[in-house]
Amino acid sequence: MKFYLAVIVVSAGTIFALNCLATPVWISLVVTVGCVIGLIILHGAGSGITYSFRNHINPQAKYFKVSGKGRKRLERLGVRKFKDHLPDLGKLFVGFSKTKIADPKDPEYIKKYIHETCVGEIGHIVGALAGFLIMACVPVNHYWLTIALPCAVVNMVLAIMPIIAMRYNRYKLTVLLKVVTRK
Repeated sequence: MKFYLAVIVVSAGTIFALNCLATPVWISLVVTVGCVIGLIILHGAGSGITYSFRNHINPQAKYFKVSGKGRKRLERLGVRKFKDHLPDLGKLFVGFSKTKIADPKDPEYIKKYIHETCVGEIGHIVGALAGFLIMACVPVNHYWLTIALPCAVVNMVLAIMPIIAMRYNRYKLTVLLKVVTRK
């Protein structure tokens, strides 16, 4: 959580400071803070909408399959280094923590865990795309390019990191499920 907050504060501060060079400070402050708050709301709304459709998400769909090659690609992106530093708000919002496997020998629990990674992945994708809606709230002038777009890009990067972690964990969970069901 500290990492995310640090990225948000540093990014917003940098965007604000750079905009202060060309615009009045109070306008830069209001637009930057408004964009950050708006992005948090939009990302949360996107994730919430996805959660309401969670029963319609099929973890067996081809999109959710991660191959061994896919796992290696995720490792090249450095997933092992950052995945344990990502915040897990699943326990807070949906009652399912993804920080560790509570019952690694229960196939039903593992299936539920896999399903929750799929729901979380779609939620982050929707949240990342919803973040670009903030651009519709800012007048099409230089604030649109200098504040709204950079804020939306930071939101997208912060949303992609958990997606990568969930896909990586899903591969490992799928292997674990195969091992558990063989016994």
